[in-house]
Amino acid sequence: MNPLAEKIAHKVIQRRVFLKLSQRDLAKRAGIARGTLRSIEAGSGRVTIANLLAVFEVLDIGLDLRQEHKVERAPDGSLPMRPNVYQLMAMRKQGLI
Repeated sequence: MNPLAEKIAHKVIQRRVFLKLSQRDLAKRAGIARGTLRSIEAGSGRVTIANLLAVFEVLDIGLDLRQEHKVERAPDGSLPMRPNVYQLMAMRKQGLI
């Protein structure tokens, strides 16, 4: 299972149980098929963003697109040649730049 899909599945199940919603109730409120919700909760990669966002909206789950990155130096001590913005932020946070 994809680690991100596993994390999303766990969050959806945790929030649904906390709100005391059955799979049937959540699927109905989100306007998706119950099988689709089962796929989300199983961590299946075969889910559309629209369906996932519908579930997030019903469960009031925020979508944080930031991701923690850790940048490691190469054996010769150099940093990545063309770092992306997340790597740059991580390098700054780690005091590398």
